[in-house]
Amino acid sequence: PTHQGALVCSGWEGPGSKVTDEAIFGADDVDPNANLLGRIVFHFACFGAGTPRLDDFSTAVGGTAIAPYEFVARLPQAMLSHPGGGALAVVGHVDRAWDWSFHWGTAGAQRAVFRKTIGDLLAGLPVGVALDEFSLRYSEISTLLTEEIADVKAGKVRDDALLARYWTANSDARNYVLLGDPAARLSPA
Repeated sequence: PTHQGALVCSGWEGPGSKVTDEAIFGADDVDPNANLLGRIVFHFACFGAGTPRLDDFSTAVGGTAIAPYEFVARLPQAMLSHPGGGALAVVGHVDRAWDWSFHWGTAGAQRAVFRKTIGDLLAGLPVGVALDEFSLRYSEISTLLTEEIADVKAGKVRDDALLARYWTANSDARNYVLLGDPAARLSPA
């Protein structure tokens, strides 16, 4: 699957239209003369870092298989192993990426995690440390979900829509991964 992990670009005509080879940037599009050495790449895309064997959003007992085995996407592999100088790290999403990553219902835009992470990277922190913001967000959402479930067990009227939002946001927040060197830092210009 050479297109696995490819990024859909602005050339795509939108929902209802086919995603063509011209509308994506995939492993085969990485210029063989490129020098990615010293780069840290962030892919915000469904399956941008890889694919799990089981669908994380399935409600079926035992899950629903979406691949014969879990695997790392081709584009990050091509960037990390580029013969002209590979990227130091690629951050991406495994499974679907939902808008819960940056938008929280009626609370609106929630971009602080992304801003803080990018700011920490630009300040020279190691990518593994900069990504702590994503771990904290996952912890916060997990706590909200756990508390809501506990309240329902204690007699609170169950709000299925709220539980679904928490569960989706929780799974979404958990599925960011770092491929490459967690100690990598951006070099000053």
